[in-house]
Amino acid sequence: MFGITLPGLPKFAKLTLTFFLLLIGLTYLVGVVNIYHKTKFTVQGAIENERGSEEKMIYPKEFGDMVSLTHFHLGGWAMMFMWVLLILWFSTYSTKLKAVMGVLPFLLAVLDAGGMWLTRYAANGFAYLLMGAGFLMAATFGLVVVLDLANIWFGKKPAMAGS
Repeated sequence: MFGITLPGLPKFAKLTLTFFLLLIGLTYLVGVVNIYHKTKFTVQGAIENERGSEEKMIYPKEFGDMVSLTHFHLGGWAMMFMWVLLILWFSTYSTKLKAVMGVLPFLLAVLDAGGMWLTRYAANGFAYLLMGAGFLMAATFGLVVVLDLANIWFGKKPAMAGS
């Protein structure tokens, strides 16, 4: 993009991007650990996290809490994905890969947030949507971070035009 590619960056820029990607990856991983702590990655755990459980003394999420949580997560996911995708745009990967990766996480974020609301207010079965979208979103995030890092350090510099 604009003649700038990740493999062609100077070492200090590669190091800066690497540390950023590692830190934002760790941030996302901490979020995944938090979800595991609350749900044990089970459908029942996801249902109880949204709808509550008298047996486990977990209160159902209230409307205001749902709005606050959705606001925080959608904004955070948008920023996290935009930064790692912006880095991907300067990679030497195909335009098709960049296009798919550029749309997929944003769709998954909406499905994940929608799954949370639907699990809480519509039916327990929407916990599968919540978990599926959340898993795919985390996998997509991890994949983009790995692709970014691989291209930064192991990507081939494109041939210069006219050489």
